[in-house]
Amino acid sequence: MGSLADKTGIIETELFADTYRSYGAVTVRYPVLEVEATVEPYVSFGIPEGAPGLPGEVTTAQMDGAIALAITSTARNPTSVSPMSLSFSDPPTQGELMQVQDKYNELLAALFRTP
Repeated sequence: MGSLADKTGIIETELFADTYRSYGAVTVRYPVLEVEATVEPYVSFGIPEGAPGLPGEVTTAQMDGAIALAITSTARNPTSVSPMSLSFSDPPTQGELMQVQDKYNELLAALFRTP
């Protein structure tokens, strides 16, 4: 097994035993390889597909609109919210609980997208 990677992603590969016996030493001596391959779809789950639509059935504007609508219903990345590190007394004080509530509200504000 090996991984091939470029700027667009990673593909897992397998070098079969007979091929490895013939060319394995080359992969050690020359670690940069050029690979030619054919990518074939692999569907093993039997997912049903509907009938294909007519060419041009969805315009670019319709697709852009659908993507924009989908994005508006997803959460934003909450990286602006710092981790909460508090020590609590037993029982917690009202001030400690208010700190938790404030952090919770900060997280919610960071997650929600405004239309």
